[in-house]
Amino acid sequence: MKRIIPTLFMLLLIACTGCAQTKGFTSMSNEPFAKLIKKKSVQLIDVRDARQYEKSHIKGAINIEYSSKGFDRKLMELNKRKPVAVYCNAGRSSKSAAKKLVEMGFKKVYELDKGFKSWDGEKEP
Repeated sequence: MKRIIPTLFMLLLIACTGCAQTKGFTSMSNEPFAKLIKKKSVQLIDVRDARQYEKSHIKGAINIEYSSKGFDRKLMELNKRKPVAVYCNAGRSSKSAAKKLVEMGFKKVYELDKGFKSWDGEKEP
C-alpha cells in the first residue's frame, strides 16, 4: 500500500504534464485580437467560405477557404516570419487552421476564439 500511493501520484503527475503541452498558437478574445490586427505586419486570414467572406469580413482580411483543395498551398504563400491571425465563423475551423500553420513552421499564430459570429464590427476594425 505504501508503494501504491507514490506510484499513483507519479502517474498523475505524468498525465498532467502531457495536458500542459502548448498547442503552439494563441486563442484570443475580441479585444486583444482587434489590437493585434491593427499592426501592419500581421497577416489576417479569413478561413470561411467565399460566400461568407463576400457578405462581410474583417477589414484587411484575405480569404483562404479552409475546406478548399489548395488550402495548404495558399498558406505556404504567406510569410512565415510575420504573425498570422486567423478567424472563421465560430472558432472551430480557425483552431484547425492555426494548428496547421504551426505544423507548417509558422511561429506567431493567433486565432479569434469564438470566431466572426462574436465580432463586434461597430466597435472594432
